[in-house]
Amino acid sequence: MSTAVSRVTTGWLHADEWTAYNDAYSLDVTTWDGFAVLRDIRELRMTSMACQVAATDPDRHGEQAARRLACLRGTRPWQGWWAVP
Repeated sequence: MSTAVSRVTTGWLHADEWTAYNDAYSLDVTTWDGFAVLRDIRELRMTSMACQVAATDPDRHGEQAARRLACLRGTRPWQGWWAVP
């Protein structure tokens, strides 16, 4: 699910990498009926984690936490996400 979210939600995984990944596993999880629910859970977890990190270092991570919260209300792919330690 994390790899699929890296493709669908954040756009961190390029199309050719996603194709190679699906070919290796012979499955595209994004076509599964339950994908949207698990994707939403993963996105919420990623956003919650960013908010927790921002609470301890708002100057460094506050903008990313705010961006992720805003993205929860928007469409995909979400632009401007970066890794939060």
